[in-house]
Amino acid sequence: MNKYVQPVCLWTMDSNQEMIVGKNGTIVGFGLNEQDVVSDQLKQALIGVIDPLTCIASDRAAFGPVLTSDMFCGKGQMGVGACNGDSGGGMFFEVGGKWFVRGLVSFTPLRGNTGLCDPLKYTAYTDVAKYLEWIKKYIDQRVLSFESDVLDIDYEEKLRLFNFKTCGVISAIDAIDGTTKWKLPWLGFVTPQNTNEYRCVVTLISEWYAVGPAHCFRNDGDEAFIILDVGNVYPNSSCIVSSAPHATAITCVHRPHKRPIRRIIVHPNFSPSNIEDNIALIELLAPADTTLPYVKPICLSVTAELRTNAKTNLHVATDSTTDEHYYKNMPVRYLESAECMKQYTKQNITLNLGNNRLCAEIASKQDEQNCNALIEGSPLQEMKMVGGKEQYFLRGFELHGRACDFESAPPMYINIERYIDWILYNMKYNVLEELDGNSAVNILQKTLRKEWSMLQQQPGKEKLGLFDMDTCGTPNALSNTINAFPWVGFLLDAKNHEDTYPSINSLVVLISKWYALAPYRSFHNDVHWRFLLLGQYNSDDSGDCYDNICRETHQVVEIENVIFPPEHLRYGFALIELLEPPNLDDKFVKPICLPFMDQLHRHNQTEVLISSKGDSYKIESKKLTTVDDRNCQQRFLLEKHFHSHNENYTCAIEAEKLRKIPLYSMLGSPMQKPIRYGESTRYFLYGMDIENVYGQYSLLPLKYGPYLFESVTKEALDWIVESMRVKWRQTSFISTSKNERVHLSPVQHASKRALFNFNTCGESSSSYPMPWMGNVFSNAPFFNLSRCLATLITDQYVVGSGYCFSDINPE
Repeated sequence: MNKYVQPVCLWTMDSNQEMIVGKNGTIVGFGLNEQDVVSDQLKQALIGVIDPLTCIASDRAAFGPVLTSDMFCGKGQMGVGACNGDSGGGMFFEVGGKWFVRGLVSFTPLRGNTGLCDPLKYTAYTDVAKYLEWIKKYIDQRVLSFESDVLDIDYEEKLRLFNFKTCGVISAIDAIDGTTKWKLPWLGFVTPQNTNEYRCVVTLISEWYAVGPAHCFRNDGDEAFIILDVGNVYPNSSCIVSSAPHATAITCVHRPHKRPIRRIIVHPNFSPSNIEDNIALIELLAPADTTLPYVKPICLSVTAELRTNAKTNLHVATDSTTDEHYYKNMPVRYLESAECMKQYTKQNITLNLGNNRLCAEIASKQDEQNCNALIEGSPLQEMKMVGGKEQYFLRGFELHGRACDFESAPPMYINIERYIDWILYNMKYNVLEELDGNSAVNILQKTLRKEWSMLQQQPGKEKLGLFDMDTCGTPNALSNTINAFPWVGFLLDAKNHEDTYPSINSLVVLISKWYALAPYRSFHNDVHWRFLLLGQYNSDDSGDCYDNICRETHQVVEIENVIFPPEHLRYGFALIELLEPPNLDDKFVKPICLPFMDQLHRHNQTEVLISSKGDSYKIESKKLTTVDDRNCQQRFLLEKHFHSHNENYTCAIEAEKLRKIPLYSMLGSPMQKPIRYGESTRYFLYGMDIENVYGQYSLLPLKYGPYLFESVTKEALDWIVESMRVKWRQTSFISTSKNERVHLSPVQHASKRALFNFNTCGESSSSYPMPWMGNVFSNAPFFNLSRCLATLITDQYVVGSGYCFSDINPE
């Protein structure tokens, strides 16, 4: 190595192409010059980067069949760019005084039949950042230093995101009891949809962004919201008038300030095996209303002068022990790393704090007794005097919900100052222009609703009334413990009437009150009986206790009919008509939405989710990214598989590069797409795995993908709707709409009549449609083997199949 020969830095920063699109990279080479001859001196050029979709649109014939998500395009001004002889050369970006390689010249479309590059066309580049994991297998890890990466921050531009005149000022609110309460207006709480439970605390740092623990945002497809100013929140705005001896006070409480999340940026180093960089940046879908007195961002030490690594004037946000609607700051004492690690050693815990984390404990013993910790994410704040007023700056956030834990090891905090540049790098100063006014998101929501309304009014579309677009596709809020997607169930079958344990054939997807979809080949085997198991089923706990209330969380649904597509249509799934509809008032069972609207088929669905069977009857899900056919075939070959498929298939791969989740696809696994509809995200069915089943077909399961799904096309949707019929719940129960006399034959033996109560027998409800069904168990004294079903006819007698009692064993 000398001053003329030096290695370039590998791009170990965020691999998201949004970070380079619209920016200029530098290429160098000895390729053909303006006279189409090889240059005798090294030349360089600035190249503007564009995204792959724009590139494909410029020349579909050249780029469409070969451009993948692991590539990007670029072009210089006035016909300047890469040409013959430049292939393999790098595209470099200068970041903080260092040069990083991000692209490699791949190809340029040719000029007619000349075999020479067309300088007016874009050049395709291989994205080196997408291959970092592969590169790391073959090089010395010491050359990859994430800590030494310098991010290119335009501080002048980024400072426009912050208002240092109003940030970090606590708010005074007049309480209903006439006292003044001091609020921490930057506190936010992460909550899943349709629940009041909180996952963690995040801290508002601008009107568009918040920061919090990365582990709070799981890769499970569950939509989360940020609730700002949880204290003093009521379902509806109202004002209360209270009289005092000398004055009348009017105090108003307000609705929750709820904001959906647009984007979650997890630090690239964070993973289950590396929890040191446990931080995420959250971008809101709509800005927080910081004109409200109870919604204000905290200050951030964005400049080098403000980053003092302060060890004094530190406070942690805690819950008030006297008033449940308010939160307060509690003074804490900074602990030096050696002291902190020593206390952890006493607890037999080996801890290496490094520079990215710090420790602090409640400052006084008296405060410890009055301290009530928030959940993980509570901000650690430094109080500074700025211009004669107190302002709070974010110093970090607590990671485990133990800010007040004084009996064990000291609480641990993320050192936010170590991540300031990473935060600024990922914040977009032009986000306001992108989303303000009639944004594309809002336009899509409005036009989707309008198109759905117009579709239902068209002649011949009356059956669309069988689908409820206002309630479909809503995930279950308790996804941390149960199936987040309540439309995914199991198709079970029994080979004969004595089969005690029905086997799982495939997954099914509920699409309406009366219908579900399953793979066509799920019905090829000859069985005696089939049924659906919907909801959350726990085979180890018949009580089904998944929250504070123990109740049935699964439903067994009988099949009336299975409708197969005509031979000429060649669809891979079948339509299941149910004998009785499931109880949709149960939050564990809901149908998914179907993409009937034209707009939902105009663009490739790049971000999707797969659901499949995990342990026992658990349904697990993870995020995927769709890829083109060429990319898909290459990935199958890398896994030593060859698989051909027609154009009606969608191929998807693992979305996460660093935090891969093992999950096998199963016969019937759905491909779902989250789409904003109304005020929430709904999930639409875009495909289904109609081939892959463990070990039964030539394509062996791949736990990291790629995954293949048959697409749910508009033609398939037309067949589904045409095959459905309007159904009404069938019942033989006595009608309550008119008086009817029921004639019952008299019981022959009067002494037996007392055994039956015709006033209460046979009563059904939506929650318990067949409360007379029971199970016969054996294997005393455990009674853990289910033998058959039985029917309760009195409070002391049941009837059942004779074969079930063939051994005449009373136990």
